[in-house]
Parts: sequence; C-alpha cells; structure tokens
Amino acid sequence: MKKVVKWTGIGVLSLLVVLMILPFLFKDKIVLMIKEQANSSLNAKLDFADVDLSLIRNFPNLSVRIDRLSIINNAPFAGDTLLATDRLSITLDIMSVINGSEMTIRSVTLDKAIMNFLVKEDGRYNWDIAKPTPPGAPSEPS
Repeated sequence: MKKVVKWTGIGVLSLLVVLMILPFLFKDKIVLMIKEQANSSLNAKLDFADVDLSLIRNFPNLSVRIDRLSIINNAPFAGDTLLATDRLSITLDIMSVINGSEMTIRSVTLDKAIMNFLVKEDGRYNWDIAKPTPPGAPSEPS
C-alpha cells in the first residue's frame, strides 16, 4: 500500500512540475509569434511588455496574461491609440487549444483599459483594423 501511495504522489508531483515549467519553455517563441502574426494581419501596431502563460491559475483551462498591451492605428487614423491596458487576461479552454480547432474563450478581463473609438465624417471607423484578404487567398473556414 505504501508503494502505491508513494508512486501516486511522485506522479502527481511530476505532473504539477511539468504544468508549471511547460509555459516557460515556449514563452519566447510564443511572444514573438503573437507579435509577428498580429502585426502582419492588422492595420495597426500591436505591442506589449510581457506574456504569462499558466495551466495552473485557471485549471483545467489555459490562462494567458498580457501586460501593458497597446494597439495603435496606422493610416487613416495614424497614431491614434485604439486600446491601451495595463493587463489583458484571457482564459481559454485547454482542449480547444490542444485540438487546434477554434479556440473557446472562457473569459476576457481588461485592467485599467483605455479604448478610443473614432468615426470619420466619411464613415470609416478606427476599430476596423483587420487587413483585407488578398484576392485569390484561401478564406478562413466559417
């Protein structure tokens, strides 16, 4: 009986250590990928100071925390800040992340957020920051 309890304890402890270390192993790659992908697909500049990933904070979900996030528009709203926040926290369903399917967002929290929504006289608005899909490019599945 002691051996079963001992090995179960070692297994649980090992799992916890892996859950705590795993996000740190891929953090730099994830930060770079987020910035590159966002800035290549947005008509705005997305920047942030730090990203924190955790499988423990909202177990069994994945928790993503982004510090000092800002989104600053390009032309025709060049220099206007669309969003600035001290912290953006997102909780994602871990199975949707692992499966690679559409990610299920469980919660989104903004701390000390400033949002600046503008509309020009010609009807253009500054929150339309997604770059148009080039002709002939495959469209996203709906």
